[in-house]
Amino acid sequence: MSSWIRLDESLPDDPLIFRASRILDISDPDLLFGKLMRFAIWVSRYSDDGDLADLEPAEIARGAGWGGDPGKFVEVLVDVGLLVSVGERLELRNWSEQQGKRVEARNRDRDRKQREREAAKDLEKSPEHGADVPRTSQGRPKDVPRTSACTNGTDETERTNGTDERTTITIAASASDADFEKFWSAYPKKRGKEDTKKAWKETAKIRPPTAQIITKLKELVESRDWQKEKGRYILQPASWLRAGGWDDESAATLPRFDKHGWPVFPEGMPTTNEKGR
Repeated sequence: MSSWIRLDESLPDDPLIFRASRILDISDPDLLFGKLMRFAIWVSRYSDDGDLADLEPAEIARGAGWGGDPGKFVEVLVDVGLLVSVGERLELRNWSEQQGKRVEARNRDRDRKQREREAAKDLEKSPEHGADVPRTSQGRPKDVPRTSACTNGTDETERTNGTDERTTITIAASASDADFEKFWSAYPKKRGKEDTKKAWKETAKIRPPTAQIITKLKELVESRDWQKEKGRYILQPASWLRAGGWDDESAATLPRFDKHGWPVFPEGMPTTNEKGR
């Protein structure tokens, strides 16, 4: 996944770059600007919080692509103010203001994905894949209050804290992903998987349990409409979800034939003789 950094549009003409270029004997200040941009990208990728205090001058010079004396390079950047000390930190000038929020957001996203992966693994390890978790009529986990003992010895129902709620949401999301894969596997026309995922999420509050949807699909797959012209009239899966296809009345199913060539009609479907009575 690509990572972005914020750039001050005045930086290419910053007098500090001109001064540092002169001291480092760089004829074109744009060359130093390019190395600083390279270094900013390097810091963004390899230093979560932008703190360079623990890095050796050689590491900083390598990150910037500087081929000269590493010690002099770092010393000049500090002297002119392109590298600044903030408490015990050493960072690029204005790094915390310009990049801090973006880096924090990226780290939160990374941690969230890690929690989701761990929750998914825990769910897979469960022998019944969460079958004992109370669920709503749509098949989603219910919010279950918990009880705790008060100081006076009585029990009271307490709300789950933010961490518990996030864990519940993560597990529910993992279960929803697994249910989606079951739906995708059962649906006969596999087109537009990403859009279908969106439709799956959009209909989460209104669709019935996944098992009921799978049963409906098995019924529709045998219907005349869905078998006509090799499935030409089957909706795209995303469209079927958004249209609430699980409520559709299926047309009469096509008959199957036994080994003697006689049609075998589903139970409840009138045979030719019954129709002629």
